[in-house]
Amino acid sequence: GFSFQASVTAIAMVQMARGTPLGWLENLVSDIPLAVSAESAGPGDDIRLELEGNMIVEVQVKQGFSAGQKLWDSLLALAEGIRSKSISFGVLVLCPNSSRSIRKKLAQDISRIGSGRKDDLSDLGLQLVTLLEKQGHDVQAVCGSIRIITVQALSSDNASINAARAELGHICTNPSAAW
Repeated sequence: GFSFQASVTAIAMVQMARGTPLGWLENLVSDIPLAVSAESAGPGDDIRLELEGNMIVEVQVKQGFSAGQKLWDSLLALAEGIRSKSISFGVLVLCPNSSRSIRKKLAQDISRIGSGRKDDLSDLGLQLVTLLEKQGHDVQAVCGSIRIITVQALSSDNASINAARAELGHICTNPSAAW
């Protein structure tokens, strides 16, 4: 089977081929990829998406992720890309086996902070605010441009892969072979 990162990249490519939004930046921008690149060496490093209007999205893909220094390093790299304007948006894509406190609570906290609210944040949300402030970031602007999403692209939990295969059925006679 594909690795998680390869599957997430393939899902982005299918949405690009179909001309349909990924939904990773819902309520922020129409995230229909015009171009998808793997191993970008940018702030997200794993996937680079080019959107309409010359917007760049960097994506960091993590499987089985938990809270710790790697989480903060990933988010701070995306934050720096946003501050330097080398990217328009950053996405941390997690698998369903990643920490629930990151996938649910921190993801909600980031959206909340991005909309100007800092009330009722989880411990991870409070830690993120502190880290961003220490590094001199505009916390609201950064959080308004970052999202954490969960993609079901594991062999044991593959709903996102199945959806991408169904999308391929619109443009290919043999979606399984195309996948």
